[in-house]
Amino acid sequence: MYTVDEIMNDSLFLIPGHASVRQAALEMTKRNIGMLMILNDGKIAGMITERDLTRRILAQGQPTDTTSVGEIMQGEIVCIRSGASIAEACAMMLAEKVRYLPVVNENAEPIGIVGMTDLITFFGNSAELGALFDDD
Repeated sequence: MYTVDEIMNDSLFLIPGHASVRQAALEMTKRNIGMLMILNDGKIAGMITERDLTRRILAQGQPTDTTSVGEIMQGEIVCIRSGASIAEACAMMLAEKVRYLPVVNENAEPIGIVGMTDLITFFGNSAELGALFDDD
């Protein structure tokens, strides 16, 4: 069985909640990523995505320099535990309608992230698709 640990990106891109959405957009552009996590005391406090920037800032005409990521972050984050199967990750992403799943350890501390791109890359190798559901 393949687990999320095998496909997750262990580079966590973090930003403090007081940072401006402009700073977040610049950071995402610089790193060529689509989301940033916001931590509070080592736990995930929220997440901000390109979609959040588009829908909550640009579309509503909010100022990018004076609006903080903490004001618009998604606060209820769906996470998956380390060791969970890729099938569980797929089911969770579909059920929750999310594009990113932070991977957390037994203490709920983030250790990585699985995105839709990671899953697409995994399934791009057709041999992996059958192996996903093997019980070995």
